[in-house]
Amino acid sequence: MASPRVPSPDKLQLLGVAFASADLAFELDQDGRVTFAIGAVKQALGLEAPEIVGRSWRDFIAPAEHARLGLMLADLASGERRRAIKTTCVTLDGQGAVTTGELAIFRLPDKRVRISCAFRQGHGDPAAWAAPSLLDRVAFEAAARSVLDEAAGSAEPLHLDLVELPGFEAARMALSAAAGAQARQDVIDALQASSYGGFAAAELAPDRFALVRSGGAAPLISRLGRITGGPVKTASESLTPGAATPHSLRALRFALDRHIESGPDAAGATFQSVLAETLARADEFSDRLARGDVALVFQPVVDLASRQLHHYEALVRFGDESSPQEAIELAEALQLITELDLAVFASVAETLRTLASVKIAVNLSGRSLLEPGVVDKLLALTKGRRRICARLLVEITETHALKDLCAANLLIGQLRQAGHLVCLDDFGAGAASLDYLRRLEVDIIKIDGRYSRALNGDRRTQLIVQNVIRLCRDLGITVIAEMVEDEESAKLIAGFGAHLGQGWLFGRPASALA
Repeated sequence: MASPRVPSPDKLQLLGVAFASADLAFELDQDGRVTFAIGAVKQALGLEAPEIVGRSWRDFIAPAEHARLGLMLADLASGERRRAIKTTCVTLDGQGAVTTGELAIFRLPDKRVRISCAFRQGHGDPAAWAAPSLLDRVAFEAAARSVLDEAAGSAEPLHLDLVELPGFEAARMALSAAAGAQARQDVIDALQASSYGGFAAAELAPDRFALVRSGGAAPLISRLGRITGGPVKTASESLTPGAATPHSLRALRFALDRHIESGPDAAGATFQSVLAETLARADEFSDRLARGDVALVFQPVVDLASRQLHHYEALVRFGDESSPQEAIELAEALQLITELDLAVFASVAETLRTLASVKIAVNLSGRSLLEPGVVDKLLALTKGRRRICARLLVEITETHALKDLCAANLLIGQLRQAGHLVCLDDFGAGAASLDYLRRLEVDIIKIDGRYSRALNGDRRTQLIVQNVIRLCRDLGITVIAEMVEDEESAKLIAGFGAHLGQGWLFGRPASALA
């Protein structure tokens, strides 16, 4: 074992600076062996400082992190520093204890290959970086926020990279199981090694990835090219530490989703333009809500037996667009949907105050329903107005599954107790399934319009709709069929026992109430 090398006074002074934010400092030579170490060596590694001199860093870094950290060390340019690498140390005393923390590495700008390392123990939640694979899109948003917060006090530039490896997944599947698994792991290691902290990398879709990085992109592109043997397409967007808000990060994820939908051959400029457009639309959307500049149109819902008006559904419109679907999706993604729902509810409540007999249904996102305090705010808008409550129906809509059906049912109960009828929208689509019908006590369900459109000549769809309607009638639940657009479908649905119908056959959305 090599003899300990005594640091010079100048180096000790520099190490003192490092210890302002670290518990352990050590230096590695060109072979990755420790040349000296000071600080909490015994606590972190189980041996005294002189005993780890000459040992490889691989001896005390968790094996699962060897590939990632090895690539980072190999890519480190002269004078370059990598901060906040999530790292797990394993003691060398045979006890196998582990210490999690953050490692910073810095390659000295001289001819010798010397890398200075500073380790800070127990910083953050180990689960945040211990993922054996890449993050998904939702986790990547949280990781990006964490990275931007961590980097807020530094001047280092950060970048969001989108990486496409066209044909990689198909080529990998053509290999043997072992070779295919290794190729995938090599890509994961390369992406994580280039990402900030070694964890801010995600798989967005087959052959499509994203990462936040602080170093250069060239080593990653070169390495991925060698691994895959194919083209590597990249697009990059600068990020400003400390300047990003949850609003802008959610816009980022929305833009990523739209970019993914554009297909694997999308050019890099496409993402940048989508992101810029998304941020502009998000700002415009927020301004509209702040000004109360939200228009409503009303579509009739009729009794199928008499064809008489039962109630209207209030639908949101923005500007001249005929359908608000994309704007609603944007509001959901940016978590502005609650503000929109409250604004529409308040507007309809005021409309009902001036009308004596009309009934109107308003949409309430499942996200808004479960948002703390939202139901209280809704009820406050109609407090003491029982007659208005009886004419203001609440239609629960959702883009994502309701995470807590028990809590949702309690909140639905509060709305019903106040006098509102509650409808479950788009039944049979997505997560709105029989379990919802079993656990949510609602007055009305609205069968998803795709079933109405598929009724004619499709016996399987007819049987499904017929039995859902029969079940709801047995449970005392009123059934609305939406998107009824022709007389044949209307007669079929009425014959199955549905109570109400909505669609162009009975009337299109209009700005004025009849």
